[in-house]
Amino acid sequence: MDPKTELYTSEMVMQKLGISRGTFWKYVREQPDDFRTFVSGRWRVMTHDDLQHWIQFRKQQDAA
Repeated sequence: MDPKTELYTSEMVMQKLGISRGTFWKYVREQPDDFRTFVSGRWRVMTHDDLQHWIQFRKQQDAA
C-alpha cells in the first residue's frame, strides 16, 4: 500500500505521536482544523498527509 494513501487508526496515531487516548480525543475536540480525523466504518482514522500536517503544525507551535 502507498504510504501517502494509508489510513492510520487512532491506535496507530497515538503510537506514532506518543500520546495517550485522552490526549488524542482532546486534540480531536479542541483542534479539529489541524488535527484532522474522520470516521471510516467504525474507526476514527487519519491520513498520512494529515498526520504529517499535524507534526509540522506542532513543530511550528513549539518553535514559537
